[in-house]
Amino acid sequence: MENETTESVDSINDEEVVEETTEEEAEVEETEAEEEEEEEEEQEDDSEADELRARLEQLEKENKTLKIQKAKIKSKKEAPKNSEQTAPSLSKEEVILFARGLSEEEVEKVKTIAKLEGETPLVAAESDLFKLWKEKEDKKKETQETQLGASRGSVKVKPKKDFKSPELTPEEHKALWKKKMGR
Repeated sequence: MENETTESVDSINDEEVVEETTEEEAEVEETEAEEEEEEEEEQEDDSEADELRARLEQLEKENKTLKIQKAKIKSKKEAPKNSEQTAPSLSKEEVILFARGLSEEEVEKVKTIAKLEGETPLVAAESDLFKLWKEKEDKKKETQETQLGASRGSVKVKPKKDFKSPELTPEEHKALWKKKMGR
């Protein structure tokens, strides 16, 4: 009997040891799971931090480009001020063309023709190309000036009221009767 009791005690001790080891294993597994969760959270935090860093870098680049664009715009605004201070000078040939009675548009056309033909503006003003263009422009202006303006409609005439007029009031009817009878 003693053997049986010792065996049963041993089996109970074995069961307790097994239970203790399984509890320890469970605790170890729990701590490992917690550690894995913490690592995942840290990785998530790291990924969020990386995303924020990338966004910050992108915004800094945009900021730099905007500053450059702003500087360019500012320099462009300053450039016309300098050009306004210096009066545009006319060439001798342009002055002669203006003296002949050509408009600014015509002088610009003469300069364009001169560049195309490789001649001076004075020679280009005498060319057939410029003369044809000028005739065409003159005809356009003439037709625009001679065209009739839009009709503004006819003057509204007050309709005469007689005995057949619709919506004739009794007072108006009496007035018409008196007028017709000569009273």
